[in-house]
Amino acid sequence: FTAGDNKGAQAVLNEEEIERDVEHNIQLIQLGEEGRKGLKINIEEYRLKIKTLENEMAEGWLYESCKLHERTIELTSSLYGENSLETAQALMDATQSIYMIEDYEKLYQYTQKALTIRLEILGEMHLDTAQCYNDLGVVSGKLGDYKSYLENANKGLEIREKIGAPDALLAESYNTVGFAYSHFGENEKNLEYQLKSLELRRRTLGEMNIETANAYSNVGIAYVALEQDEKYLDYSLRSLEIKKAIVGDKHPDTALSHNNVGDAYMCIQDYPNA
Repeated sequence: FTAGDNKGAQAVLNEEEIERDVEHNIQLIQLGEEGRKGLKINIEEYRLKIKTLENEMAEGWLYESCKLHERTIELTSSLYGENSLETAQALMDATQSIYMIEDYEKLYQYTQKALTIRLEILGEMHLDTAQCYNDLGVVSGKLGDYKSYLENANKGLEIREKIGAPDALLAESYNTVGFAYSHFGENEKNLEYQLKSLELRRRTLGEMNIETANAYSNVGIAYVALEQDEKYLDYSLRSLEIKKAIVGDKHPDTALSHNNVGDAYMCIQDYPNA
């Protein structure tokens, strides 16, 4: 996998063979350390299997990835305990795939469980705890609970600011908090936080980065909510320019920016360009 041979890795990581090995190692755990070592290897095999699925993106890969994440959580819980940091991490590792299939109820359940574990073991003032608060805010918004969205997002930002989190994490929090405020019609606050997020992304990632391009787009969206359509266009065009330079014109991210630019032209009534 590390050498770039995704198909080779897939061939080696036969799921039926891994599962037979899992059952063998679970039985060995009763006898001592050998089974625990074996089960650790099985968990790593499943994690690598998930990476190969993500790389290949064959039909049905996302649901297969979610299934393997579920199994990884189950095995991690058996090995380390249900309320261990390892289980909390396994839960959080699964959330990206769950987000993509839009199972927000399960996403909330997993993130809340991970937060409970991390609060118990790490306490509140920890980067991993702050990540849970941030993500719990996002999923609360997806479930329509905007009050919890804002509260959790602000809590995550507060922790990150107090413990001096890296700029990339602060940028994530500013973005999350800004969008949370926008649901309450506080568009000036949204703009303030999106500009902060953009500044940090430019400083840490540079101008020519997809995350920076997305930050430009978010600022543009904040401006259009304030009826500043020319600025919406300016920031959307810059986002498009960066994405075309990085991933080319035939890419879904670029398509999204084309769409935003078209919308911005509509706002200023430049219909031919739109």
